[in-house]
Amino acid sequence: MCAFRYYNCLQSKPLIVVVLTKQIYSSPCKYTTLNALLQRSLSHNPVPDCIDNNYCRDDINLDFLDVVLHIDCCCKTGTHKPKCSTSCNGPVGTKGAPGEKGSDSGLYSNWKQCAWARSDGKDNGLIQECLFNKKHHDSSLKVSYGGNLRIYNCNSCCKRWYFTFNGAECKKPLAIDGVFYMARGAGGHGDIHRHRYIEGYCNKIPIGIVRVGFWVGNCNGYGNADAHSGWNSISRIVIEEVPPAQP
Repeated sequence: MCAFRYYNCLQSKPLIVVVLTKQIYSSPCKYTTLNALLQRSLSHNPVPDCIDNNYCRDDINLDFLDVVLHIDCCCKTGTHKPKCSTSCNGPVGTKGAPGEKGSDSGLYSNWKQCAWARSDGKDNGLIQECLFNKKHHDSSLKVSYGGNLRIYNCNSCCKRWYFTFNGAECKKPLAIDGVFYMARGAGGHGDIHRHRYIEGYCNKIPIGIVRVGFWVGNCNGYGNADAHSGWNSISRIVIEEVPPAQP
């Protein structure tokens, strides 16, 4: 289909008109006939002055007006000559310079969940390890833990739960941890089991298999205390590889 394209010398924005009238024309196209058709469809917008007898060429078939026809305004600076063509594109330009190399991470989805139903009374040590395949060099890992944690039977006591990556805590930017402190709980008081959530991002982790561990230990400046993880519920670690953070 050849779309009618004409120059609207008085407007800078493209003008799109829908013609629903069925008309069949034979070459050469007459300005008066074309103008009448356009005037009916452009009742809210007058026909541009720059349409003239040169609008249609003998090689254009105009017997398709029984379908919706889009009429575009395709203006070129410094010219008032209209034309009918299937394209308003100019000549092919020269090839531009190569662009900068992009990140190999982009937008992607790579995640894993490790879940377990186990009550763990460990006071210090590894609670759960989850293996994750990191696929991109410049990506970060987002990790989270959701489950039941508590400390018991102590005063001014504290326990710390934290993540490790290949056996070491995150250093870029900082460790991913959560602490639970209790002021008074000795004598069997304060045995409160609650759901806890710990989350964070770690950068500069090498590509390949990463051993993500979730541990329990002592808080800085505090001694040991009775800890418990995963009482009467499901615990889970979620690991997600994400694009690098903005500067």
